[in-house]
Amino acid sequence: MPFNIRRPRRTRHFAFCILLLLTLPNLLRADPASLVTPPQFETRASEIRGIWIHTYGPYDWETVMKKIAAAGFNCVFVRAARGMSAIYPSQYLPRDGWAEALGGDELQRAIDAAHRNGLEFHAWKVCFNSNSATRTGKASQDFYNKMAADDRLSRDPVGRQAAYMNPGDPRNEELEFNMMLEFATKYNVDGVHFDYIRYPETPSYDFDYGAVSRREFEKASGKAVINWPADVYDGARKLEYEDWERDNINRLVRRVYVAVKKAKPQVKVSAAVWRRHRVYRAAIKQDWLRWVNEGLLDFVVPMDYTADAEDFRETVRAQVANTAGKIPIAAGIGEYMQKTPEDLLKQIEIARQEGTDGYVVFSYKTQGMEAVLDALAQGPQASPAYPAYRAPRILWEARSGFRRKDDTWAHLVGNIHSMFFKPMPGHSGTPAIDWIGWNNTHVWLEEVNEKSLQDLGVLFRFAQPVREKPISSWWRCTVRVPLGRSRFVLRGTMQTAQGDQPFVVRGPIIEGLSPEKWAELRAQELPPKPVGAGRRVAVYTGGQTQSGLLKMLQGAPGLNVYPLHRLRPDHWNTAQVLIVPQLNDVAEMTPAVMEQLRAWVRGGGVLILTHDAVGYRWHPRLFPEIGRGAGAVKQQRITVLPNEWGLKPMSGSHAYADHITLQPAPGAIVLAREAAAEPAAGQAVLIAGRFGRGAVVMSGVLLGYMTNNVVSQDERRLLLELVNIK
Repeated sequence: MPFNIRRPRRTRHFAFCILLLLTLPNLLRADPASLVTPPQFETRASEIRGIWIHTYGPYDWETVMKKIAAAGFNCVFVRAARGMSAIYPSQYLPRDGWAEALGGDELQRAIDAAHRNGLEFHAWKVCFNSNSATRTGKASQDFYNKMAADDRLSRDPVGRQAAYMNPGDPRNEELEFNMMLEFATKYNVDGVHFDYIRYPETPSYDFDYGAVSRREFEKASGKAVINWPADVYDGARKLEYEDWERDNINRLVRRVYVAVKKAKPQVKVSAAVWRRHRVYRAAIKQDWLRWVNEGLLDFVVPMDYTADAEDFRETVRAQVANTAGKIPIAAGIGEYMQKTPEDLLKQIEIARQEGTDGYVVFSYKTQGMEAVLDALAQGPQASPAYPAYRAPRILWEARSGFRRKDDTWAHLVGNIHSMFFKPMPGHSGTPAIDWIGWNNTHVWLEEVNEKSLQDLGVLFRFAQPVREKPISSWWRCTVRVPLGRSRFVLRGTMQTAQGDQPFVVRGPIIEGLSPEKWAELRAQELPPKPVGAGRRVAVYTGGQTQSGLLKMLQGAPGLNVYPLHRLRPDHWNTAQVLIVPQLNDVAEMTPAVMEQLRAWVRGGGVLILTHDAVGYRWHPRLFPEIGRGAGAVKQQRITVLPNEWGLKPMSGSHAYADHITLQPAPGAIVLAREAAAEPAAGQAVLIAGRFGRGAVVMSGVLLGYMTNNVVSQDERRLLLELVNIK
């Protein structure tokens, strides 16, 4: 048994005095800046520490992998193939020109070097994107030309092709499926890694509207599209079509996951995904939270590239809350956007503070990497760690508290919280991973920074490789919720065919709230009860610029202004005017909500829609009888025209960098146009129309946008006039 031997206090004081005398002269001569305490980094035994490696040309793989391992990384993501070329002799794609000239198998060389240096290797595939085909050799260019001739590239609404394979074409799905399986079955990789697993965003977000997509959509839906592409682009079948597009991506991820697990259960499947799921689920049809919830990935890496540390923190916090311990999450950090290595270290520390299971750095470079690697080796990666995805999959289920959107489970501090969990043997249709058993596995309640709060007990203590409880059973942990953020964590040793392996599984984060905060949160679930006189104006808080809108309106005479936290009839029925700004989550505008809003306006309500919410890009066309969005223009000046709706003619500016131009329907009134030499020449940016006993106002201006927390006075005047429309 170890003993903690302590020196007598007098001896310790004497030693301290001698040390102070020896160091004091140096302290007095030192530059004050050098006395700043260096950042202290927590040691984490379980953490994904990865780095992406582009393959534009040959590497000395042994040197590269040795440097990366020495810096404390434990896994690498090497780009093995792009949309139309590979760095190895593939059965399905031509080889990059430089790899062909080099000879041999570049992918195998990279894998061997990684494994010799103790790094796990993930084969990274750029899916669909083909814009590099003209730069990777004649074979790739010829392949691209054939794809274009065979109508396998994406097309915009007017039929123009983009350098991006159409994800809705079954031939392209099969190609991407075969490539991912080729990585997993032909090579000794530790994982396969999706990238560009989505629809294109350049040169626009408007894809795909070609003949192949029409054929496949009609086949899937069992119903012909009468007006192509109008009906699916901005017509009655828009939402149905976009669901079909998302399903094309979901199906590929599902097929790859099931097939990889069937062939090699130990190979991990992961994806690099866009950071703001709520927006890009609609924009690029990438529904990665669905993949997490269905168990179609072993871990996920959102590309959280930003130089703004607080923006990074806010985004990562929401991502960790949404993944909720279902699979590990690693923050993708854009090293190229950081001014100094210290900025990179700061984001790593934020990722840890917010509860991620690690991070992946974008990306390795041949020049200027030494300072970055040194900073990592001396800081957050000074101690070794094994990848956090080396762990059994746990299904967590909270049966108390309150789940906030894009945030953690909330509880009144001191309440009893029950968390249920059970080990998952694998995805349905795949064989169970060969877990023999667990040793000394405890469940802990910890602060998010991994400081232990309470050991909730031993779950397993095996003397023999047998289970004490069937793997399908639920385990329950009950805790009294502390103030602040904490989480459930499983720590133990897993018996595998290769021997004992430690593991950490980080569960969902819960937050204990004070009685005041709890009451405020619960009140948001109840329909608002406006107090006082005045025209009742509700501002929906699930959209852009909601804080600026409230700031502009609150305190205005004759108005009773309040936030609306839920887009539901029992919440908006208290309002006479409802402002719905461009939505953060377009999925909230379901067909049912659309019909309910239309009924409310028909009954006498006034609805004000701003920016994309007017029916532009991926926002649904809520009132085609009034108008829709037509385009985005980088202009900030508008002219309010003479009208009978109570708006005073004016020429002014708005704060946001662009506005949406509008296509008014017959009967709608144009209230404002873009500023032009002749007022009638500018495109419409503000229109209104009657709908039943109510009215709809469409503002292409993103009203409420604040610069340095200051709102535009021109916008404020315009908004005050709009909310008084009867």
